[in-house]
Amino acid sequence: MIGGHVTFTIVHSFIGYMSYIGNQNGVLAGVFVFLVVYQMTSGPICWVYAAETSVDVALGFILMTLYGNVVVLS
Repeated sequence: MIGGHVTFTIVHSFIGYMSYIGNQNGVLAGVFVFLVVYQMTSGPICWVYAAETSVDVALGFILMTLYGNVVVLS
């Protein structure tokens, strides 16, 4: 998990640099790498953990928060 978040930092920095220099193919490659790393590390764990540890009312609030996080990340 920690390695995944360190990789998020590196990939986001890479995307920012590629965007700054105007290399759109680099930005696209960075986004794809981010998606792969996210799906292999913390992406699915949040959903499984929320479903296993909360009741129905809290699950609705947690999933709304998780969807908001996904929107911010994308």
